[in-house]
Amino acid sequence: MRLRRDDALPHVRALFTDAKVPHRIVGGLAILHDGYALTTEGIDLLVGRDAWERLSPYLAAHGFERAGAHLRHVATGVRVDLFVEGHRLARPGILA
Repeated sequence: MRLRRDDALPHVRALFTDAKVPHRIVGGLAILHDGYALTTEGIDLLVGRDAWERLSPYLAAHGFERAGAHLRHVATGVRVDLFVEGHRLARPGILA
């Protein structure tokens, strides 16, 4: 069965290429290269601090919308989480 994530990934790549935003795939999608099973349908990306500013003008043209602190590919509904360099990740049960 083809996952919606697989349909959204080329659009993610095109968006980030056109916006000239360096990025790295992280999270569940990245572990496929190590042979592990993938159970998530989202896409996680590590980006620089200026990513939101650079991406904003290109979102609609590539079929994305900003949904809070992440992106959503409108046609597939796939969520794209951006992890910004230098920002601490919130962890449940751990005080910052």
